[in-house]
Amino acid sequence: MLPAAGSADPQGCRPGDCGVKLSAAAIERFRTDVDWTSPNAAGQANAVAREMLLDLVRAYQADGNAALGHYDDGGEPLLVAEQFRALLASGDPLPAPVPALIAYLDDYPRGRPAGAEDFCYWAVVDFGLKPTIRVNHVTIYPLASAPSGVAYAIAIKQLYASHYFHTTLELRFLIDDDRAGRLGFWLVSITRSRNDGMTGFKGLFLRPIISRRSGEAVRGYLEHVKRQVERPALSDGPRQ
Repeated sequence: MLPAAGSADPQGCRPGDCGVKLSAAAIERFRTDVDWTSPNAAGQANAVAREMLLDLVRAYQADGNAALGHYDDGGEPLLVAEQFRALLASGDPLPAPVPALIAYLDDYPRGRPAGAEDFCYWAVVDFGLKPTIRVNHVTIYPLASAPSGVAYAIAIKQLYASHYFHTTLELRFLIDDDRAGRLGFWLVSITRSRNDGMTGFKGLFLRPIISRRSGEAVRGYLEHVKRQVERPALSDGPRQ
């Protein structure tokens, strides 16, 4: 699928047995809309995948979590909206400064907090053993007057992943550095996800790989952000 077609080929998929996270309808579409005997089969599969991802985003923007559907790649159908709500309800409570943001992510597209901005994007991440296609919804929420010192909260909500992840929510907080003589902020990143394949022998093998690469990815991202915000401002050039 997409740039990683060779590593996630849906040609042999059937409901309940597929190497890619797809619904039964998507599996059927790959079966009927792609001529797998054609020299251009990979291009046809990519075109189908791109169209399906775009349709997913458009449906989500109109109908919210209900449009995220389900995965039929193995065992019982897995509803993405239920996985996301279970993620919000499980474990330690999510940070207190953003209850309106969390409620919005659960009830999207209704209830957008004042000043919040949204966009969606897709990416291919080299994570674990297979490149994974992810589609994400980003919400940037300004909290300039919050007593907690959090200036912005940024939520990255996974809408789709081709491997590993049932659902994921990343929260990033920009916290003003109010120490005397300091001009800057702290960037705090929290990630919570629900995965499959993390139990048994396979999980024993995968967990340390994913844990290590997750840490490396977060560290690399934070270092990149630090370089960007600390670099000297670009000159506008000589003034007349």
